[in-house]
Amino acid sequence: MNAAKCVNLAPTTMLTQQGTRIKTDKRGAVMIAQCLSYGGYHAVHVPTDKDDSVKEYLRMRDDHKLALKKIK
Repeated sequence: MNAAKCVNLAPTTMLTQQGTRIKTDKRGAVMIAQCLSYGGYHAVHVPTDKDDSVKEYLRMRDDHKLALKKIK
């Protein structure tokens, strides 16, 4: 059995028609299917634990730099 590729779509980058503000499951499913078939989407990167650790380290480093500037 082949594993299916999973893609998280950013709703703000999906191509939509103007004037269709009514949201239903059927319309949403059609819109998602069209985006996947035409390639009109941007996949969302879901951060891993390692990504979060790096982000936390960089924030801590920036806080220390700012504290050193204030001391000087």
